[in-house]
Amino acid sequence: MSRQGEIELTWTNEDGDEVTHTFPSTNEVCERCEGYGTHLNSNIGSYGYSAEEFAESFPDDNLMGYNPREEYFKRGGIYDVTCEECNGNKVVEVVDEDKLNEEQKKLFAKYEEYMEEKAADEAADLRTRWVKDGCPRD
Repeated sequence: MSRQGEIELTWTNEDGDEVTHTFPSTNEVCERCEGYGTHLNSNIGSYGYSAEEFAESFPDDNLMGYNPREEYFKRGGIYDVTCEECNGNKVVEVVDEDKLNEEQKKLFAKYEEYMEEKAADEAADLRTRWVKDGCPRD
């Protein structure tokens, strides 16, 4: 368990073993919510609406005291949820790279490499599922 000012990171090394190391940490403004503590609900925010779909899904009239289109774009509006990244804390703990010693710099580089490979693998898996399940055609 890490102490305040420290963060533990766990990854799989090149031998396939899970390793955990502790690094100095600092808080940064959460990128997901941009420091507001809330963001648009992913269930609707991740969908790419066409202009026609948006107009149909979010009418431009005042229903029950609010305008659905305005609420969609309003920070803290009715379609917002507590940030999934920072849990509403507005900041996230990150490695303080300025305080890393030489050994920690090497370890952190291995962690970053692992995370990049993991993201690439997940993106490839997503593309495979997308094609397998039928990708949309223009």
